[in-house]
Amino acid sequence: MHVMDDRPQYLAAVLLFVSGTPIPPGYAHFQTNMSCIYRGNTPLHPFAFRTHTHGMGRVVSAFYKHDGKWTMIGKRNPQWPQLFQLINANLTIAPDDLMAATCVFDSSQQTKVVEMGNTGVNEMCNFYMMFYWDATIPDPFPYGAACPIQESADIVSSEYPAEGVSLLPLHPEWEHEAHQSGKPFGYTDGIFATSIGDVKLGQVSGLSFDPYGNLVVFHRATRVWDQSSFDYANTLQDRTTIPQETILLAKPDPSGKSLILVAKYGQNEFYMPHGIFVDTNNDYFTTDVGSHQVIKWRLSNGKLEKLLALGEQFVPGSDHDHFCMPTAVTVVQDGSIFIADGYCNNRVLKFNKDGRFLAKWGEPYYIGNSAGPPALGLFSIVHDITTNSDGSLLYVCDRENARVQIFRTTGQPVGQITNPVNNTLFSTVYSAHYHDGSVYFIPGEARLDIPLRAFSAHAGSARVQFSFEPVTHKLQRPHVIRASPDGRYIYVADLGDKLGGRLIQFMYERTTDKPSEASAVAKMSSWKHEQAADSFMKPTLIVSIVMASILLVGLVRVCRRRTSRIDAKQSVLDRAGFKPLRTDDPDSSEEDSDDDTIITRGKVNHRF
Repeated sequence: MHVMDDRPQYLAAVLLFVSGTPIPPGYAHFQTNMSCIYRGNTPLHPFAFRTHTHGMGRVVSAFYKHDGKWTMIGKRNPQWPQLFQLINANLTIAPDDLMAATCVFDSSQQTKVVEMGNTGVNEMCNFYMMFYWDATIPDPFPYGAACPIQESADIVSSEYPAEGVSLLPLHPEWEHEAHQSGKPFGYTDGIFATSIGDVKLGQVSGLSFDPYGNLVVFHRATRVWDQSSFDYANTLQDRTTIPQETILLAKPDPSGKSLILVAKYGQNEFYMPHGIFVDTNNDYFTTDVGSHQVIKWRLSNGKLEKLLALGEQFVPGSDHDHFCMPTAVTVVQDGSIFIADGYCNNRVLKFNKDGRFLAKWGEPYYIGNSAGPPALGLFSIVHDITTNSDGSLLYVCDRENARVQIFRTTGQPVGQITNPVNNTLFSTVYSAHYHDGSVYFIPGEARLDIPLRAFSAHAGSARVQFSFEPVTHKLQRPHVIRASPDGRYIYVADLGDKLGGRLIQFMYERTTDKPSEASAVAKMSSWKHEQAADSFMKPTLIVSIVMASILLVGLVRVCRRRTSRIDAKQSVLDRAGFKPLRTDDPDSSEEDSDDDTIITRGKVNHRF
């Protein structure tokens, strides 16, 4: 590795041609066009491209028109493996040049109009143009590089080169590689459970894993949290303990089709369970929003033995000795205890292993209190908390502000994981869990017509990478998400409905084949990177090396510029990575929508 402090000679980015034109049925050849006049002053040099459609796409191409001459940027069959293809020519797009792209679809087997969208029943039309420019002159697209319109539509319709819409020669081996429907990839549906053994699940509020790999389920059994559970002072109305066991230990059976009940605990110990954490010593930490307490337990002779109780039972408060509906708890390697004191106080508290208060941070914030997004350290319901592997960072769910705030264990803010600029993917964040460099998180309610999905963010860059959702059983009221220690499973606990709670398991499927260029490129993030010297000017270099160079230099420079600035401004194109479609789900795709509509969230006081 060679690191330099000098400004690189070139910078690089990606311009997206994207169409929203619906596709009518019954056409063997239907075109949808995109075109824009380049109004920047900085010459663009395309050097690679990628195409993308769903199953009806037959060819995608792009050209630019300069001084009356059309020049191809790229052309590819979108059914071939998804990758950035090198452009073996020195191209330059000058100011006022017309840029255009087209997608050709075969809708002959369709019986109704197919809309553009982000699911498997929809289609997509994308051409990604990777380009570079001289680093000494201004950024050609300071607010994001995209062409979603049809400018000069008449010219494009009458002059677009026929070469751009003709089909390419068949490559059966490429199409076979791209369509391995028998080899699931990514997160696929696993176990769906409304009971474990002979225990019917109540509202499932918490999940964890013990040191032996067992799934630990914290549920409310026959107790239901509804609008009558607490009075105006946040005092629990029914102060009887739950008579059933509320902590269930489970593991998948050998067939992988159901969960086996390993053990059950907690009879007559809890009032309104919420969060649970099991440390490496197999000690249990629970939060009870009914009793306003956080308790440390140890298993003794098959029962829970209370070791430490923080908070005064049934007495809500905001000092160091009281909580008000604490939602979650986590413990780091030195035994320090971090508590999300979530519904009333909107704060995080730190205690040592013996329960001595050490620190606190956090203030309440609600939409409309001030202009602009809330600063770090302001919360609107602190709903979950998790740590990274070495316990140096805390990931705190700021539920109603729809973000995961990141702190050092001292309370120093580091950054946040939030919606991409100009794109609302989730309206709340109920739960998050760190595992192996990723932060998995999930919203809890379907608001503003935004579908419920689980998300994965890259922990280092704090950017959303991809989303996934169950195919067979849709999410209703997801409350908590946890990844298994070996990374094979993701579990989502759902409060469910009046019939009880639900557990949804996702299995991580990966191919065992040698990674291809497509898979290597697909894992790279799509944010703008700086490019060293003129490495991409050599046509003999494959695109993956080009992209790796861009990524490396960009990461080095970003790391040098920031110590705690994880949440840098991003453009509408800055969606980390290009993820593959689910091969086992014809009605659902994990592709993000390209509808960059800004949706404003209002103040919400929902609990549970």
